[in-house]
Amino acid sequence: MPAAPSPTAPRAIAPAPGLSFHRVNDPTEGAFTVEVPSGWRVEGGTTRLSAVDVRHSIRVWSPDQQIYAFRGDSSLGMFIVPSQLTDMANLREGSVYQGPAGSMVIQRYLPGIDFVRTWLGGAQRQCSGLRIVNQESFDQASRQLMADLNRVFGGTAQYRIDAGAVDFACGASGNVGSVTATTMLTQIVGAAAPPFWVVLDLGGFIAPVARVQEAAAVAARLQSSFRYDPAWAARQEQTTRQVSGILQSTHDSISRTILQTHQQRSRTLDGVFARGAEARRGTVTIDDPALGRRTITNSHRYYWTNPQGQIVGTDTDTAPGPNYRGLRIVTP
Repeated sequence: MPAAPSPTAPRAIAPAPGLSFHRVNDPTEGAFTVEVPSGWRVEGGTTRLSAVDVRHSIRVWSPDQQIYAFRGDSSLGMFIVPSQLTDMANLREGSVYQGPAGSMVIQRYLPGIDFVRTWLGGAQRQCSGLRIVNQESFDQASRQLMADLNRVFGGTAQYRIDAGAVDFACGASGNVGSVTATTMLTQIVGAAAPPFWVVLDLGGFIAPVARVQEAAAVAARLQSSFRYDPAWAARQEQTTRQVSGILQSTHDSISRTILQTHQQRSRTLDGVFARGAEARRGTVTIDDPALGRRTITNSHRYYWTNPQGQIVGTDTDTAPGPNYRGLRIVTP
């Protein structure tokens, strides 16, 4: 993985009140350390499929099992984009290509949001009745990361990076969740091989609505506190001490840029999930000086009232009659 410029460590989101953290070691290879909430159940570590296919993940559960947060997914490896070359080898999308870097799944490139939406399709066990209520692309962060990598490594490879988040609700339990992913497409300059892509970063949480800020703080801490072990990095890459800087500075660059967006999002997550709850109930809240605040059936984009207090909905911003005035829809 290339070294990203500016290896300044990212600033973590402040934890929710009552949480304390301690640092734990990767139990399988000692490849990394990460800070986890004290008293929470912790699972994960390094999964090695080959000499070069090494994956890291960490998962935590609150003592009451109501909050689940994670970073990484050991089932995810590298992907190679379908091409004329793979077609000639009779390798279709979804099949596995065995290359010099290990096995790669043939899959068209998925930007962060699209990848999360696909990945969430396999999360029904933890979130039955999953329903997406919001999604957001981190365009500015993605452009910055791409500019950094292309500026330094543009002569050997070209990169495309797409980061984004998807917020969702779990129908059966009433829980909500959010998952963020950063995907990177790489095309080696002058190479005949098709582009390949990886999920640079994946993390998120599932929690009750009332504990969203606590869960978001834990997920952010898993992200920002992740540190590669320098000795492991040197052994893995069979090179000098700069390797640990390459791995860590790339992670820090991603974390720093994405966490700045996370910090802005964390203040709005409560409203996102409140709007999602109204959408699931099929209701909307309106406010009017004469009628007061009311919750009504959400079947139109605009709502109006007449002097008799009758409420009418329309799908255009044109009043349904000469004596109707618009009602304000309350945003949670």
